[in-house]
Amino acid sequence: MIPENIIQTPAGRLILVGGAHGVSDMFAGKRKPSPSSIIAFHDNIESRADLCKRRGVGYRHYVMPDPLVLANQEMDHGNIWTSYFERYFQNVNNNVVYPASLLAGKPERQRLTDTHYSPTGSAHIAADIAARMIGCDASSILDAALATGEDATLSGDLAVQCDPVPKETVVALAQIDQLRHATNGLAAGNFGIIDLAISPLAASDRTLLIFGDSFFRLWTH
Repeated sequence: MIPENIIQTPAGRLILVGGAHGVSDMFAGKRKPSPSSIIAFHDNIESRADLCKRRGVGYRHYVMPDPLVLANQEMDHGNIWTSYFERYFQNVNNNVVYPASLLAGKPERQRLTDTHYSPTGSAHIAADIAARMIGCDASSILDAALATGEDATLSGDLAVQCDPVPKETVVALAQIDQLRHATNGLAAGNFGIIDLAISPLAASDRTLLIFGDSFFRLWTH
């Protein structure tokens, strides 16, 4: 049984459509942001970018494409879900990155049973960040990681809400040699969690500081 807030595409992908945020209505254009929200978004980006520029710090704001939009091509109803960001918030600000081209039409970069991207998808976005933020071409590292990945059978955060619990096979990437992690011990939710990833084999001596949610935390693991 699949709960009402989740649907399954003909390709077998579980997609969150309900929940507290009513994501289906948002991406179908039935719920619109207030004009003040749009203004606040652009003003925040500009003020953060200006703050970083005055201190010689690189800055980018990533907006993660929702799996609901990426699943459009797998549905029979046509393209009824479109990007909330592209419809209401997109502008010509080069500090905002919406990496849909790294994920759309590439099912192996998404998960069948989870709201997050697959390890392959997360790795491609991490490589994009490295290129934009520190000018590091991580393509050879990315290719090597994908070539040595091994299949793993998992059940994602949407699967565990179903009965029976479906499973999927994803390519699990090998840990980078000598990569060390530290955390403040918090794990649930998105607030107050601090993760550190330190690599003596890093391609750059610069520090990347990320403020984000669980999508972003996947890049450090």
